[in-house]
Amino acid sequence: MASMVFEVEINGGWYETGKVLPDASGLIFVYAVSKKSNSTLTDFKKLLFIKETGNIKASVIDDDLKKYLQKFLTSTQKLCFHISTFQSKFLSRIAAAYINFHKPVANNEFKYEFPFHPTIIESVGEAPFIKPLFSVVNSKKSDVKELAVT
Repeated sequence: MASMVFEVEINGGWYETGKVLPDASGLIFVYAVSKKSNSTLTDFKKLLFIKETGNIKASVIDDDLKKYLQKFLTSTQKLCFHISTFQSKFLSRIAAAYINFHKPVANNEFKYEFPFHPTIIESVGEAPFIKPLFSVVNSKKSDVKELAVT
């Protein structure tokens, strides 16, 4: 199979479960955020986690997921969810590409291996720390070489 290109629209700004979320399949991008001092603006600290899901709303309100992600926050940070509603038989491949390229701290699967054919992702919309255009090629964990720093 040849390489494939996917355009993914990302929308965001759901703190914990503050807004109504869709009962739809897609991707969840979870961030560690804090409020900027003397401002109502949000300061995005880091991309924590990316997940594919059959139901965005159910995944965001999942207490086990939130408990797991809380371990990666400081006492002044909270979770912020960005989403992409996406129906495709390639959803796992798309999620794996995001995880493999961006390496969120709370993800384990696909962080160091990408068992799919070459994939190109174009991201549009609100997506801090997400490259707007990137590609990932097939790799296995055993293919990753550590470089010695001298």
